[in-house]
Amino acid sequence: MADDTAVELPPAPPLRRPRTLEVGTALGLAGVAMYFAAIMGIYALVRHDTLARGETWFAPGTVQVAPGVMMWFTTLLSVVTMYWAVYALARDVKLQAYTALLLTVVFGAAILNQTVFYLNDIGLGVADSVASTMLYVVVGSHMALVLFAIAAVVLTSIRALLGQYTSQRVDGVVAASYVWYLMVAVYSAVWILVYVTK
Repeated sequence: MADDTAVELPPAPPLRRPRTLEVGTALGLAGVAMYFAAIMGIYALVRHDTLARGETWFAPGTVQVAPGVMMWFTTLLSVVTMYWAVYALARDVKLQAYTALLLTVVFGAAILNQTVFYLNDIGLGVADSVASTMLYVVVGSHMALVLFAIAAVVLTSIRALLGQYTSQRVDGVVAASYVWYLMVAVYSAVWILVYVTK
């Protein structure tokens, strides 16, 4: 004899949000990465042609390595705080997430401050030579990327404070972290190309 009692099924799991924001951000950042690959390639080509003609690129002692190293370590620290923000928000540890986002913005401001100080310390004008023009194109483009990354993190922080991002919805913070990580990767390439190899 069969039992006619109905078996109650467990509730369906919540639907996973589509990763539209993350995918769109990644595609946009691929274009930004191609831009930086192009200008750094032009920088390397012009420098190679200048040195092949027997001319100097920068006078000895003009571009020093130490300030670039300090900026590179600052960017590496900011990677830790950005990852911390995503990790904390995904686990609903909001105070830690807000602290990490704030520290990330402070590191971004420090990167900008260090770059401006270093450009002033180098003392080259934009139109002094082809080398100085190329330096300002590459470093200035990276500064614009830093400003964009800071704006993305600030906007994300505001939305997180307003409760729009929780452990169930972290796509905006993840997208902002993609921007931040690209900025750090680009600076690593700029550091080697401009400050180390000169």
